[in-house]
Amino acid sequence: MEPSSQAPFTVRMVRYVATRFRKEYPAYFHELDSAITWWAKASPESIPPPADFADDVRLLRAIARLVREALDGDLSSALNSHASVDNVVHESTFLYSVKKDFPDFDWERIFADMLLRERGYLYPSEKAHRIPNEDALKPLVGVSLPWREVMQKIRAAAAEEVTTLFVGETGTGKSFDAKALHDAGPRRTQPLITLACGRVNVDTIDGVVESLFNEADIPVDQSGAQSLFKFRGTLLLEEIGTLPPELQGFVLDGVERIEREREQKGSEGIFPRLIATTTAPLEQVYLEGGLRQDLLYRLAVFQVDLPPLRQRKEDISLLATNILRQLASKHRVMIPRFEGDAVKKLERHSWPGNIRELKNVLEAGLLQVGDRLGQEHLRFDRGAAGAVLTAKDPTMERILERLEKLGVRVSKGNPETLVQFLRYMAGRRFRTHELAEDLNVASSTARAYIHRLVDAGMIRKFGEKKGATYQVIENELFAE
Repeated sequence: MEPSSQAPFTVRMVRYVATRFRKEYPAYFHELDSAITWWAKASPESIPPPADFADDVRLLRAIARLVREALDGDLSSALNSHASVDNVVHESTFLYSVKKDFPDFDWERIFADMLLRERGYLYPSEKAHRIPNEDALKPLVGVSLPWREVMQKIRAAAAEEVTTLFVGETGTGKSFDAKALHDAGPRRTQPLITLACGRVNVDTIDGVVESLFNEADIPVDQSGAQSLFKFRGTLLLEEIGTLPPELQGFVLDGVERIEREREQKGSEGIFPRLIATTTAPLEQVYLEGGLRQDLLYRLAVFQVDLPPLRQRKEDISLLATNILRQLASKHRVMIPRFEGDAVKKLERHSWPGNIRELKNVLEAGLLQVGDRLGQEHLRFDRGAAGAVLTAKDPTMERILERLEKLGVRVSKGNPETLVQFLRYMAGRRFRTHELAEDLNVASSTARAYIHRLVDAGMIRKFGEKKGATYQVIENELFAE
């Protein structure tokens, strides 16, 4: 006979196991919710349930007996003695009576899953929705598909303490996202130490570590720089690809120490969680001889690729609104009305400087407006953009050579800037005035560029005359 009321924990466990059964065996539990509601109010087994879900209640009662025996009987003692779940299920005898009544179910597998859950285990996707501090991720706004994929990874990393590597272009917010990850995770109450890898060397590392630890109010170990891997908190290695070769062995030894401490002592060990950021993909840095291979594999355990802003056009309005709110608070001014033409202008821009450039543009506009912010208040910093756009890389060199072979003259303006613009615009349509605006050239020059590239088969034209739009043919542009 069932008790007059079921214990809440037992009801939760029974519901979980029953739900798993329904997922594995869709033909059963047609009225699971009704059956559980009726059963949880508990009536003696001698009282028949309503005919609509009588079979559901019969199976539910079998699961309930199994759960109670597991939690109150021999299985509970076995679990407390740290026996493995597999052994507990395998050695138990009470499963046989239930299997005799319901032979079609894989009771061992599903029930072992329930026992693991009773110990606190969850599926990864479930655990990612139970991160310690949900509020820490609120500043990471976005609705675009690329950003939703990033957030899935960040949530998964926040639920665990896996070594995480953020990869993204300059200005995509790698360090900002890394801090949010720390604040959302289990070490949020511990200090975050940030080491700028490109600004240290063998001679300065001891002093830099001591300074960082003093700022965080952490005692420095007598071993100096080795303290970097002997504290409870998070260690952020900023731009790990710029770490001097003579320090890479030191960092590798520290990472190996963290792994040993984690394996031997678990949560009792004294070691930091490790997060790293890099602008250049570490595989590229390694191939160019700038990073040890063994360090590469230890850092790239869980990689989060941050998309450039040009691939997040749907997020620009949200980001701009959020940034304006922060800037207005910083400068203690009223938030101006954000005009639609200003949003459209922001969405057209290619954003070589990514979110950092967006913030600079908005801050400059905010400080010179009244109660509204329109497109006329937005000015793109040609100098800063030019510094980014003229940075050479193998892809750019290859495209310039390809343009030359096709007879496309790019002597006017900055040829590297044209190539970068084409890379940013690949896959989306644009107009002549947008090319002219982003390259800071006359419309006639932009029109000449476009006509040559259309003739070369690298740009596709849509429409005629003033209404014409163009689209870079990515396969042609980046063909080897």
